[in-house]
Amino acid sequence: MLHLSPLLFNGFRFALGAIVLLPLALSKKTRQSHSLNPINPLSHRNFAIAIFILGFVLFAAATLQQTGMASPNTTATKTAFLTGLYIIFVPIIGILLKHKTHPVTWISAIITFLGVFFLTSENNNNQTHQNLPLLAQGDLLVLLGAIFWAFHLLIIGYLVQITHAFKLACGQFAICSILSFIAAITLNSTFTLQQLTDCIPPILYGGFISAGLGYTLQIIAQKNAPPAHAAIILTLETLFGAIAGYLFLNEILSTPKILGAVLILLGILATQLYPLYRHKKHKSLKTLAATL
Repeated sequence: MLHLSPLLFNGFRFALGAIVLLPLALSKKTRQSHSLNPINPLSHRNFAIAIFILGFVLFAAATLQQTGMASPNTTATKTAFLTGLYIIFVPIIGILLKHKTHPVTWISAIITFLGVFFLTSENNNNQTHQNLPLLAQGDLLVLLGAIFWAFHLLIIGYLVQITHAFKLACGQFAICSILSFIAAITLNSTFTLQQLTDCIPPILYGGFISAGLGYTLQIIAQKNAPPAHAAIILTLETLFGAIAGYLFLNEILSTPKILGAVLILLGILATQLYPLYRHKKHKSLKTLAATL
């Protein structure tokens, strides 16, 4: 963000992500292993519409996140944690879409929300009042972006069941990249060759690893993961964000932030271990009933 605007950075990284996935999207072998749902396949027209909608939501989420992170008072670590708030939005939006959500998921979401609260709180020694959470302008943009990340998660959860996973990933990256470049041109965002050269390492990482690998694995994995559970699992992004912020940007976690990290882990464990406990209990009861 010291060299390129958020729009240009997203434009380049998602363009690279689309290029990386293009061979897989066009491969006959992957088309056969990720074939359309024979019961409810998408037509070519509806597939194009779905790709555009998904790409637009990705564009909105990534732009708000990257723009917020570029603000002076919003750190990379705080961005990761604020983005994790989509864990709260996913089950709420899911109810409107008639998704079934177990009460334990809500409890886990509340625990995770408390964790994010502590992780985004700042110690303010210059005030005589109690410490209050500091939400800078960039924080608010990232928070708004979390709503779009929630929609993105839910839309993928639906589309991946009825269409080609690699085409879905490649298409959304291409749309997001095109929209980012259009917005950058509209807002007169410019860059020099030297600025682009200085950003090659993060662009390569964002294109190959984050988009090409990370987002694609998410799409494939969501075939078998309920949206609310997938959202809580993905909040591990916040912990990796804190670790990376410490290692590369010297962003140190305070005691409240460490407490927040622990609460997030508790929320993740609760939502994952409880279904296993219910399954084991149900299996035990079934075995007991069979012996009577």
